[in-house]
Amino acid sequence: MDVLRGINIEDGSLLFRVAMLEDAAGRSLGYVEWPMAAAESVAAGLDSPALVSLAGQYVGADSFEVRELVLRAAEELGLARPARVDAIECLVLIVCSAVLKDFISLQKALSIVSDLTDYGELAWDLYLAFTPIYDWEDLPQYRSDIAVQVKASATESLNAAGGSLESVILNLTGRENKNA
Repeated sequence: MDVLRGINIEDGSLLFRVAMLEDAAGRSLGYVEWPMAAAESVAAGLDSPALVSLAGQYVGADSFEVRELVLRAAEELGLARPARVDAIECLVLIVCSAVLKDFISLQKALSIVSDLTDYGELAWDLYLAFTPIYDWEDLPQYRSDIAVQVKASATESLNAAGGSLESVILNLTGRENKNA
């Protein structure tokens, strides 16, 4: 996922942590997404019995079983499910970081942030700052100005977080992975 490029959490837990953030934010991950996130996390080196079992779930798996495995894997790994508003703010910061590093387009950033606007004040504020992107196609002569404005808002949001993106993610989802 391009939006996660450049985030340096070395223990292989980044994908599972972000899946927990998305789930906590209300972007309900289903019985297909959780096993995929678990499989990618296992491939990245994260390991726990429940995580491996979760990675092995199939498309028709029982959603209650998948949910139980998610919770057990998080517990085994020492990871926490953050509060909804905190998870949303962290996801918004991930988008800001990806925008500033040119890992995702401004249009993709607007799409992701607009999905989060119902859930948090920071997402709404950033969405308002990103709305000039709607003029991208109609006003090509202003594209560089729009990009500067959006990136300035992204920088401001990250600076307001008061720490590195990695430390924000780790603090919200559990400081360290027990199996690292």
